[in-house]
Amino acid sequence: MDDPFDARKVMFSDREYPLANRRTVSLITALRVALLREGVSTSAEAHDQATYLRQITHELTNRGMDGATLVRYGLGPELAAAVVGQAMPYWLPTLRVLPGPASEHDPDPEPAPPWPHPQTWEDVLGPLLEAENGLTPNLDVSQANIEQVVGAIMNAVYPWALSAPLDDLLVLKPPSIEQLQAARLEPRPETVVLEQYRWIINRFAETHLSDWSTTSLHHEHRWRSGNCPAPCPEALMNDREVIDHELNAEIARRAVNVESSREPAGGPTGLNRTMLAKLGMSALDLLRIGRTSEAAALFEFALHGSPDDAELLNNLGFCLIPDDPRNALNKLEEAARRNYEHGAINLYNRALCKMLLGDLKACLDMITAAWPLGEGKRASLWRPGPHGLKLRETVDTQHELARLAHRAASALGDENAAERWAGIIQLQP
Repeated sequence: MDDPFDARKVMFSDREYPLANRRTVSLITALRVALLREGVSTSAEAHDQATYLRQITHELTNRGMDGATLVRYGLGPELAAAVVGQAMPYWLPTLRVLPGPASEHDPDPEPAPPWPHPQTWEDVLGPLLEAENGLTPNLDVSQANIEQVVGAIMNAVYPWALSAPLDDLLVLKPPSIEQLQAARLEPRPETVVLEQYRWIINRFAETHLSDWSTTSLHHEHRWRSGNCPAPCPEALMNDREVIDHELNAEIARRAVNVESSREPAGGPTGLNRTMLAKLGMSALDLLRIGRTSEAAALFEFALHGSPDDAELLNNLGFCLIPDDPRNALNKLEEAARRNYEHGAINLYNRALCKMLLGDLKACLDMITAAWPLGEGKRASLWRPGPHGLKLRETVDTQHELARLAHRAASALGDENAAERWAGIIQLQP
């Protein structure tokens, strides 16, 4: 049986080949990944990356797509989300947080780092961020503040992305204030044109149909039924197979759950999911510097837009572990019920919550019942110690599970179990 389609695996397996020999899936996925995560540095490395991405757009044009227009029209959500991801760290250190008890997990905010493009992004976006209040212990207020910041940045950036020079887009070079204002007066392409280009991005660079925009699902269904043309040369469509019953099931799910599939008014199709992924990255950055409550607030905001997302539920639970293990356990258990894909990570987090809540036997029993779990995963995990929880990067989740089981068995006074888990720890590399 063939492995399920995975756009990133295709990209990684193709990267040793010349661009002309790579799959279309690989080329478009590389464009999307780079623009969403890495397109903001002014270093020589970024210049090399821009050259590489420009070569990809040329190769796509050679295959019958307009590569430059694909970036502008199809990757609008990624470009807007990338700017939001850059702006969030500079807004967050100015947070207005209401007084509360001190915590070793919430140190004083660090000074904001310098902007990637001094006196340019700061001049353009600084006033937008300074005008908004930050996160507070009042969750409803925090959600409204985050939404205002995201909306303000997106409304400023998206019109610029539709008309900016390609080289500027590839490195996210900020425009002048005059250019940003002028872009808002430019006529926008017809909605159906933007939808066609987003369909290309979804079809070739999004692994799961659940991550496609609703309009892309509908266009795909019409094309397969012979009721509309393909968004690119027909021969290229064969590079990725879409299963009929999976497509129909996702369309039906969206039809039943109308609220959860609604696109933002006036924004690019696909913005919601792309933006939520980028905010999740910002939350993890906050977590690494100990700002657990602020990271949790960002994941809470993300869940407002995607309440059934197992990864967001797991990550929110992870943020809550140090301060509210009971609530964390509820989120983690919900993520498990929704089939969160990294089972060993979720199990560790749930077992740790049981330990923190004083139920050492449940902690030990959970790990024992699931052992062994197969190949270990790299992860960031909370490790208990004499001075509380510390965030640790581990290359093997299984090893951390064994350590946790040994700790629980020792605290219970179960010598046989403690000896067994000690032996497992020693056997592991």
